[in-house]
Amino acid sequence: MATHKLSKRTIDKLPTRAKSYIAYDSELSGFGCRVTPAGAKSWIVEYRPHGGGRRAAKRRVTLGSIATLPPDSARNAAKEILARVRLGEDVAGEKAARRAAPTIGELVEKYMIEEIRPTRKASTAVLYETHFRRHILPELAGKRAIDVTRGEITKLHRNIGSTAPVTANRVVMLLSGLFSWASNVGLVPEDCKPTKGVSKYREEGRERYLTLDELGRLGDALREAETVGLPWDVDTNKVNTAEFYSAQLGNAPLSRVW
Repeated sequence: MATHKLSKRTIDKLPTRAKSYIAYDSELSGFGCRVTPAGAKSWIVEYRPHGGGRRAAKRRVTLGSIATLPPDSARNAAKEILARVRLGEDVAGEKAARRAAPTIGELVEKYMIEEIRPTRKASTAVLYETHFRRHILPELAGKRAIDVTRGEITKLHRNIGSTAPVTANRVVMLLSGLFSWASNVGLVPEDCKPTKGVSKYREEGRERYLTLDELGRLGDALREAETVGLPWDVDTNKVNTAEFYSAQLGNAPLSRVW
């Protein structure tokens, strides 16, 4: 334990030892200077999180090297951290969690492996992979998921939308699903929702009339449903009414049928 206030003069006089050690300040509890066997010296501050007593393990935050951070600045930084600790923050724990947080690239890989490929049709998985590869990963792959902002999502949406507005909307929806899944499995905090509030482009509904042959097949399917009955095994999370009747007709899903 130091017997006097840590200053440039006292720090310069700290000797090197066979093992690293910390010289603590006599005036600010938890504030100190760490000295390595190689002679490197850095400012640190230690505390016990959440108001814990001696049973709680200490946390340590490195403030910076003495070569770049003057004593008064280091002391003020330590005071600020200790004040945040008194308000309930765990500064060191939050920094460690941030370092361990997955990047968008890592999140996408887990999402495709654990959620999309096992639960979606192969064609859907291919479409998602295409959107990720072409539009999302080139811009956000190395970004930590918890650091992605609404402004960045909005910028991505607008850049894509300048030439392909519908695709831009689908990309934002895909990112929304990604973050919802990540929140559900505990990879990002519940309030990590950077896609919330991003304004989508207006989309025009597509309209197509059934041919006489299609109308005939639809009538046959309806009569069979009313008399003999049709097997009913529909996943309501994936199939809507238009898709069901389109399946009976042997056609792709329609947005509107007249």
